[in-house]
Amino acid sequence: GAMRWAVAVLLVALAAAAVCQAESVACDGDDCVAGAKRYPAALLEVCGCNLEEYPEVKRFMRDYSLRVPNVYSTLRDGVQPTLYFFDAADVDDFELRILPDSDVSLAAESFPVENMTSEEIFQLVASKL
Repeated sequence: GAMRWAVAVLLVALAAAAVCQAESVACDGDDCVAGAKRYPAALLEVCGCNLEEYPEVKRFMRDYSLRVPNVYSTLRDGVQPTLYFFDAADVDDFELRILPDSDVSLAAESFPVENMTSEEIFQLVASKL
């Protein structure tokens, strides 16, 4: 009865998510957005000297970044908090080619996050990775 129906709904949802992932599209619940770009890793660049001015960014780094794999942080003086996404073959390529110099000029997309809540930053990351 109800248990069999719940299992069937779960299986349909899992199958839809698998199709979305296989087709490299973004999924939000039951909705899949065709053509959404996915990246293997992200880099959050912040200025360590004024991090206290951005409590939501600090909260994301403390509370959310561990929930999303492949989000890296770097401190650079004088920058506004910005989230960068890079075209890389995979996480290993990102770690070997991009991360050592944190060269943000190689970023495919960037998003200023100083006015975003920690939840909004998390949702952005989750939609792109």
